[in-house]
Amino acid sequence: MPGVGRLCINERSGGKRMMRKILCVVLLASALLSTACSVGYEFVIVNESDGPLEVKYTFKPSGMPPDRPIEVPVFLGADKLQQSERAWRALPYERSSIDHKSGSVLVRLGPGEALRVAEIMNYSGHESEHSDSRFHIASLSLDGAKGSVRYEGRQALTQFIESDAMYIIRYK
Repeated sequence: MPGVGRLCINERSGGKRMMRKILCVVLLASALLSTACSVGYEFVIVNESDGPLEVKYTFKPSGMPPDRPIEVPVFLGADKLQQSERAWRALPYERSSIDHKSGSVLVRLGPGEALRVAEIMNYSGHESEHSDSRFHIASLSLDGAKGSVRYEGRQALTQFIESDAMYIIRYK
């Protein structure tokens, strides 16, 4: 009965292969489902004035390195904000400065430019009980030809107005 033993071994190894395939499919499906439901909300400052705008923002200590590295600021033309795939570009070195020790970023925006200061996945609005803990900016100031404003704490967050999966401050 040498053939019977081989048949049993082949059935067992075939069953293991089938279980592995099923497990792989289930894991892949669950990974796709969890990522398919994620939506990134961008927090953007738009310079709608005729002159340059200086933007300074400081991260909360819990949002600073090493917990959260400070990224190079990114921008694009304000006219491209409505595109579904926004092609954010790193701001040229000479137009920004980052102080990793204090957690502050200073950016110079030209007229008609937009700056992304944060992106939060699955943000559920300013009134959510988790909104303050997910927004890592402690202070925000805008200084341009039309005047200066400074926002602290929650006030900085609530200045951003929702618009199509973005939250925007428009400096006019």
